Amino acid sequence: MIDSSTLALSANTAPKKRTFREKFDSSPNILRGGIAAACALAAILILVFAPIFTFGDESVSLSVGIGFFALLKALAGGGAYEIEHVEFGTLSVIVPSVAATLVLITFALWLACLILGVLSAFGKLGGKDRIVLASANFAAFAWQAITFVVLIASKSLKAENIYGEQTAFYRTFSLTATYLVCMLLSLIAGGCSLGVNGKNVKNVRRYKLMYLFLLPAAVLVVIYNLYPMLLSFCLSLKDYVIADGIWGSAWVGFKNFKTIFVDPDMLRIIGNTILISVLRMVISIIPPIILAVMLFDMGARKVRKGIQTIIYIPHFFSWVVVYAIAYAFVNPDGLLNNLFSGDVHILANESAFIPMLLITDLWKECGWGTILYMAALTNVDPSLHEAAAIDGAGPVKRLFKITLPSITPTIVFTTVMAVGNLLKGAGYEQIMLFGSDIMKSAQVIDTWVVWRGLQRLQYGLGAAVSFFQSFIGMLMVIGCNALSKRWVGVSLY
Repeated sequence: MIDSSTLALSANTAPKKRTFREKFDSSPNILRGGIAAACALAAILILVFAPIFTFGDESVSLSVGIGFFALLKALAGGGAYEIEHVEFGTLSVIVPSVAATLVLITFALWLACLILGVLSAFGKLGGKDRIVLASANFAAFAWQAITFVVLIASKSLKAENIYGEQTAFYRTFSLTATYLVCMLLSLIAGGCSLGVNGKNVKNVRRYKLMYLFLLPAAVLVVIYNLYPMLLSFCLSLKDYVIADGIWGSAWVGFKNFKTIFVDPDMLRIIGNTILISVLRMVISIIPPIILAVMLFDMGARKVRKGIQTIIYIPHFFSWVVVYAIAYAFVNPDGLLNNLFSGDVHILANESAFIPMLLITDLWKECGWGTILYMAALTNVDPSLHEAAAIDGAGPVKRLFKITLPSITPTIVFTTVMAVGNLLKGAGYEQIMLFGSDIMKSAQVIDTWVVWRGLQRLQYGLGAAVSFFQSFIGMLMVIGCNALSKRWVGVSLY
């Protein structure tokens, strides 16, 4: 017989069944699959229950949403979709079978992503679940992006309106925000599939209160940053009408972007923007470095503090105040004309416009720009300068061999950030005050958006220009950072 001590020993040595929390911590595939499945399920529900296309005609006060089941019905009926109107009875439009097929393929892709997410959550995909899930969701994103472009920009895809006229699909039907939301869900699912691992799961559980505190900030970023970016992108693809709103306005594809490059003045405007931005970038980097080195080497501490305070003050002036100060000097009855007994109209002289911009910008921002470099100089080891001086190195040699190499990371940071604003760093507020729309040199991208886009109510065109600016700026930051990392060994990330 087996005594009680043997039974107790065998009970203690028997393997314990792991709790769900232990499985969750050790198996990140549960979280990966769960997020992917949740995103896929949300996308499927949106596709099924939300309108995908809308059809409207102001002449008959008609606005109808066409959803997934309506597309299936139209596809089964050869593309015909009937609309009941109170006054005109039954109206019929023809939905292209290609458009309906594209939506059905999208639905099938999301269904596949849902199945893969569930399989991953139950550990049925093995060790390659990250790659499989990410590939599936990014493939769904690519397909939806292609479908989106085809539906809003293709002229060869024809539809038939209620009058029996053959027109481009995007002139008869409008694509709703359903597709954009589904594209966003595919990006979220794909990113989580790649990023979630065991370490992340444990860190999230460990610092859950921190992430909880970050949640309100994340919500604000989505509301005030990401959503406006989405609206701006959609606006750039539409012929915006104020009465219809952004979502109700007609899609025009890439017409607004084509206008940017077809406009005969755009090349000159882009050239003005780059010229002024480069000159502003130069005076925002080189003079502050020189000024910071001079102040740092100044022996009298009280005098240095006083000079720092004086040159910092103009940064806090608004451009309206700076313009008022400049106007007091250069207007026909101003100080310069009184001193030299002349009749010089500097503000109306276009050749003096850019120098005026640079001088006032240098006066306003040079002192503030020295703050970063002064902070970087305080971290330079004084013993390096002492050893170099003992070895006979003069001030200039110490500057190029010790000082500048020591603050290279700060210089790289400011340069990369300035390069990112190459198409947006011309100084919109300053140019609007010092210039006018009749000055050719004052016509930069930002002022062009106001004078051409807003004043003429061409909001879609203005949004396209802004999107072009941001996209080029992002590419410039990435490229400049990569070159800096390769040549200097210093980068932002």
